[in-house]
Order: sequence, then structure tokens, then C-alpha cells
Amino acid sequence: YLKSLVPYSKEKYYLFEYFYKCYKNGTLNDQWSELENAISTLSGFASGDGNDKIDREIFHYLGFLILSGENIYSLYKEWKNYTNKELFSQKLLAKIQNKISKIENMEQLRYKKDNAKIKEILLLFNLEYLIREESSNEYFKFNRFVLEQWSLEHIYAQNSKSIKGKDNESITQWLEETLLYIDDDKLKQEIKQSIKESNFADELFNEINDNFKNDETLHTIQNLTLLDKDSNSRIGNQIFSQKRKAIQKLGEQDKLIPIATRKVFEKVFSENKSNPDIFEQKDQEDYLAAIKESLKRYTKENK
Repeated sequence: YLKSLVPYSKEKYYLFEYFYKCYKNGTLNDQWSELENAISTLSGFASGDGNDKIDREIFHYLGFLILSGENIYSLYKEWKNYTNKELFSQKLLAKIQNKISKIENMEQLRYKKDNAKIKEILLLFNLEYLIREESSNEYFKFNRFVLEQWSLEHIYAQNSKSIKGKDNESITQWLEETLLYIDDDKLKQEIKQSIKESNFADELFNEINDNFKNDETLHTIQNLTLLDKDSNSRIGNQIFSQKRKAIQKLGEQDKLIPIATRKVFEKVFSENKSNPDIFEQKDQEDYLAAIKESLKRYTKENK
């Protein structure tokens, strides 16, 4: 707080110089009082029981803006200009709309190339889900989001790395799920023959990996979600059914799983929930539609 609630400077010792000047001119007590007021105000939006809808909105808006580069000091000054929660919330919302509306055609964003934009959209999707969930009083844990280095996770894994060295039953399960994502008839026949004969050659896995590399939809937002770095590295290449169970287990172990990540692996956004262990193309499309619908008030679609 101390560092962010004073005017920023590029000078190395600007913080010391700022408060030394306050000490010299006799305004240090006033500055300290201002700091306490700022901390009390900003913390107040997060200290409720979750039933105050406007406080929860402001809390989540502030968190998003700070993570996307806004200065806390500037946001606090905005509050001082309004001191009315409804007006302040509207001002913060307008700032977010300005940021998000600049991201056009979210379905065309690509993994790696557009990671920062995709993370912003998915973060806001999680926040909006919490804001609009009337039955929930849950607050997004921004501190853990930063400390645990949440990153982008493929919902359906796009390579065979996790299956190498596994038993025949696991490999067969992986190949059977893979068949649902491949359009190449020749490759599909090779996979079916491999399953039938229990003959799993490296050349087949290489062909499958090459096929996935050419499937652009696997690297778009409709196949991506947020997960902490540690969990991502442990389960990142597992198939959907195994990943779903792993995420459920992590949640039971009190690991923080973003609400939208939990929901997408529970297939809450999917129209067809008959098979919980498969995440097909239609599931991806339903997930993308849910994101776009949820974020409508932030994007150009609502302008």
C-alpha cells in the first residue's frame, strides 16, 4: 500500500524522498492518516460478508484493474472524487469496458501469441461468474492468483507426452478419446487398428501429435482455462477424463481452483452432459458461447 498510494516516480529512492519531504514540511502525520484511510477504504470492499452486492462488484473490479496495470493510488483518488459506491462502481466498470472492448474476436486469439489477452478474458470470466452468482458470497482470491502464478491450461491435452510408458489400458483409453478429435480418416483407421492389435508404435503417437499441431481450435480460448503453475505442470498433458478427476481431487485437498475452471471440467457450460469424461468440439463451442455471453456487457457486442 505504502508504495502504491503515493505518486510514482522512476527515481530510485522516490519513496524515501517523498516521505522525507513530508517530514520536513510537517505533513507526515497527514500523509499517514491518508494512508490509513486508503487502506481502510480499499480493505472495506473486501471485508463484508458477501451480501453487499455493490461491495463485491467494486472489490472484483478493483482487483481486475490492478492486475491489468492500473495504479492503486489513481484508483483511490477516483474513489475520493465520488465517495458514492454506485458511481464508483460504474466508473470502474467503464474502465474495464475500455480495456476489454479493445480485444476483438476473442475466438481468434492464439495460445502463446496472445496469452496475456486470453488470461485477462478468462480472469474476467471468473470474476463475472462470481459477481453474478446470486447464491454465492465467494470473493476471488487475487493474492493466490499472483503468488501461485496461475497460467493457461489446455482443457483437452494436445499431445501424447503423458501417455508414454503407461499400461495398455491407459493407452487404449487415450487413443479412444483421441479418435473424437481427429478428422483425418487415414489416421483414424490407423488408431483403430492399433487399438485392435494392442500395437502402440512411436510413429503413431508422432502422427497424432502432428495432427494436433495443425488443429488450431485446440490452441484457442475455447480449449483454455486458468490453473496454477504447479497443478498445470503435474496434470497438463493428461486426457480430459483423468484431468477432470485430478482437478476434483485437488479441490478436495483445498487447492484453489478458479470457479470457471471447476465448472468447465464439470461440463456446466456444455449443452450435452451425458458423458462427463469427454470434452468434444461441441463442448468447446458451448464453453466459448458461455464466455462471450457472460462478458457481453464488457465488450463491443454490448455497445
